[in-house]
Amino acid sequence: MNDAWGERIWLDGTDFRGRSRLVLYGRVTAADAAELHRAAVAVVAAVDGDGVAVDCCGAEYLDTSVIQLLIALGHEVTRGGRAFAVVGASDTVREDFRLTGFAAAG
Repeated sequence: MNDAWGERIWLDGTDFRGRSRLVLYGRVTAADAAELHRAAVAVVAAVDGDGVAVDCCGAEYLDTSVIQLLIALGHEVTRGGRAFAVVGASDTVREDFRLTGFAAAG
């Protein structure tokens, strides 16, 4: 699977742990929230492995609306008994997560 959802969001197969991989790149703002929502719905429907990994290694900034969608995605994935992780977040993005109380970032 390699589906683009706008310029800054795409689904990119699975990571080495078998989790579906959702990749965020650049400045992901409120203008991207609708695309992220569609991608999140698609990744939840497509999860056939161990869960979902959101790869933020290329993300420079995540708007609070984007963080809220990631929190909702995490709840949906873990409710189904699967793992959810945010990986590769920069110090700046991790600080945004910390300020919003989102502890999934590593």
